[in-house]
Amino acid sequence: MKQKQAIPDSVYIEKRGEKRISNYTTEKIMDRLERMDKSDKARAKRKLTKTIIKTIQKRYYADMKHLREKYKKIKERHHDGKLQ
Repeated sequence: MKQKQAIPDSVYIEKRGEKRISNYTTEKIMDRLERMDKSDKARAKRKLTKTIIKTIQKRYYADMKHLREKYKKIKERHHDGKLQ
């Protein structure tokens, strides 16, 4: 005779007020600590991405400003009207 194994409480899932047993193999149950850890990692990743994009944009606009000044100086040196 085979004995039935006890099902741990973490396997039960509430669904519309009724309890059902999940299938371990296809569905991993994420406890609170795992969710919090995953959220922290995602938040850190979003923050890092945001800072990288901000610095790249800042550098881009600074470069464009220098190019505008450069072309303005070149244009001022040429009085024949060929550069527009």
